[in-house]
Amino acid sequence: MTHAEIVQALEPLQLYKLRFVLRARDRLLLPPYKGATLRGGFGRALMRVACLSPLCKLSIECQQKEQCLYAYLFETPVPQGSQVLRKNSNVPHPFVIEPPLDTKTVYEPGQTLNFHLVLIGRAWEYLPYFLVAFEELGHLGIGRGKRRCELEEVYSFGVSGPEKLVYSRRARRLYDPGPPICAEQLIQASGGQQGEVKAVQIEFLTPGRFLLPEERGFVGQPGASAKPLEFAILWGALVRRISSLMYFHCDRRLELDFQVLKALAQQISIEQDELRWQERERYSSRRHERLKLGGLVGKIRYAGELTEFWPFLCLGEWVHVGKATPFGLGRIRLRLS
Repeated sequence: MTHAEIVQALEPLQLYKLRFVLRARDRLLLPPYKGATLRGGFGRALMRVACLSPLCKLSIECQQKEQCLYAYLFETPVPQGSQVLRKNSNVPHPFVIEPPLDTKTVYEPGQTLNFHLVLIGRAWEYLPYFLVAFEELGHLGIGRGKRRCELEEVYSFGVSGPEKLVYSRRARRLYDPGPPICAEQLIQASGGQQGEVKAVQIEFLTPGRFLLPEERGFVGQPGASAKPLEFAILWGALVRRISSLMYFHCDRRLELDFQVLKALAQQISIEQDELRWQERERYSSRRHERLKLGGLVGKIRYAGELTEFWPFLCLGEWVHVGKATPFGLGRIRLRLS
């Protein structure tokens, strides 16, 4: 199996990455990590503007889930007749919210909060609903005390070239964002498409959560197994995510010899491990309790025959890897070495 064959198999995965600009109207009080706040607020606002039933409280109880945009985007159900993940109640969401990496907690009136939104596959068709939902979120309020803000502008960008204005509050207009970004463009822009890849450093900018095989808990979690983040675990989580996103949101099945790739992944070694567990929490308004969102942050360096895995890693920079990616977790940055 060649690098070119893998790139071709991944080609149907397409996405857009957008930069949203929120301007504070009141004094905003936000947590240091804003991913859960943005994702939770978005879900609350989306239910108000897109739910088919005005009385809906939990989409899991909804009788119209197959037609409901809220259910598709926020609690993506397994479609009837699905050939994969049939035992799962939900499949990966077709979006990722990337909050700013700084820990700023106070935004004075007039200051702006920038974050990124990645839309995968046909989720792009519903961009107007994302815009309306974030406008509604501004009215509903965000953070402690539910303070008001407003959606100022939205920009799209590709792997090269300047950003393009997609939406302007002042103009009240939605502009053409241009074509989506395909997998081949992302891989070509990574710098590793020529020659062999023998070593790579992966930095987790936000916590990566990886379930331990046949065990309870997560890799690196205090009190769990001391098992390191072996490359086979990382790649397994990444390929499952990418293949699911392609099947459910891009209408194409990823056709590769996974057993051969799995065997190769098990031969990749860890050269340097500087990962550490970082605990995070979020408040679930649905369950009325605080939930743990901890994971691994820091850097890890792998060495071995990595050429075949480079396309997957490149896509991982955009779609994230591990659990709780809609909150912005599992954001990675690659460095060839």
